[in-house]
Amino acid sequence: MQRGSETKFRIERAGTDEKSFVDVFDLMVALHKESGFAPLKGEKAVREVYSVLCEGMTFIARAKDGTAIGVLSLTESPFYYSEEAFLHDRGFYVRPRYRCIQRCSAGSKRSAAVHLKAKHHHDTEP
Repeated sequence: MQRGSETKFRIERAGTDEKSFVDVFDLMVALHKESGFAPLKGEKAVREVYSVLCEGMTFIARAKDGTAIGVLSLTESPFYYSEEAFLHDRGFYVRPRYRCIQRCSAGSKRSAAVHLKAKHHHDTEP
């Protein structure tokens, strides 16, 4: 993304290499620390992150220095009532420092926080 002539960050597609896995896993653990509704099961989390890297599509946002600052993981799943499939996120997280806190109104921030918590809760329900 560019603001004026200064690049704040870059977005790249994650690979299946160890660095991509470590960066995505670290971001997903940060997401869990902020909004997890159930205890983290390490082995399951490792399998899920690796699975979406291999079978889905994952994007990593990086700061100028290459530090991973955000992640969006997408995967295809069938509807429970059909063989048709749809695309949905398996994880979305941006480190707090890189969110739009300074530019967003208080109402927008509250709405976004409520939406993200509800979405995360919906995505993790059995």
